[in-house]
Amino acid sequence: MTSTYRGFLKEDKDGLFKVVAGKIAPESLLATECLAHKLYQLRELVRGRVLDVGCSTKPYQPLFDHNVTQYVGADVPFAGHANPVIDVFSRAEYLPFQGESFDTVLLTEVLEHVPDPGSALQEVARVLVPEGKAIVSVPFMYRVHEAPYDFYRYTPFSMKHLAEAAGLRVSEVKTRGGYFTVFADLSNKGNTLLFGALRRALRLSHDSSGAKVLMAIQRAVLTPIQKAQWLLLRNEGVASERYTLGYVFVLEKVPLDSSTAKSDGR
Repeated sequence: MTSTYRGFLKEDKDGLFKVVAGKIAPESLLATECLAHKLYQLRELVRGRVLDVGCSTKPYQPLFDHNVTQYVGADVPFAGHANPVIDVFSRAEYLPFQGESFDTVLLTEVLEHVPDPGSALQEVARVLVPEGKAIVSVPFMYRVHEAPYDFYRYTPFSMKHLAEAAGLRVSEVKTRGGYFTVFADLSNKGNTLLFGALRRALRLSHDSSGAKVLMAIQRAVLTPIQKAQWLLLRNEGVASERYTLGYVFVLEKVPLDSSTAKSDGR
């Protein structure tokens, strides 16, 4: 882990990772644990020279450091994530890198914010080495976030369509929980609506200190609830093919068929 790491994952003495609740939104602990857990399961696929598109604070870099020779982070300059760990400012649709220059590309919770996802995946395919892999996570049954730049939700069918058009193949699909995980996340977000209304009332009464105290209370209430939810639901898959917080896709660059490169007379 680099000294500039500003993410929300912490490695324990056993080499496992947990989400530090104080570094994320109070209502998002369960959803973040779900995503981190699925990415951890795919960590051996992330290797070599890695490009993290929409990297923000590179929160998931610690999961992959053991296999990585170089970790490059790219993000847009207006995303609100300006920090020292961003190496290159660029849009996902226009990556300023040479073709076939990365072994792995990461897009974690990015593609829903890209106006032209087809072009973004074409760029991913361009910069990947032959048979290189992209790890793409997207939300599905999840609230609108980072408005007004939340454009899409994806199913395995739409991702297969977009990937194949870009010269990529979906080789693995992981769901992030099922029906009860979605229900629990909605409940957590609902509790936040209540706390948010109370904080706004305190601000209107010019009680800023009271609003800060209420935020601390909100975190103190929601953190143990979500930790319990995670213990109960970390392996839950009830109707996950229809109800899930989101997906993690493994996309592989399709190698050119060598037979097509030969003329009919050879």
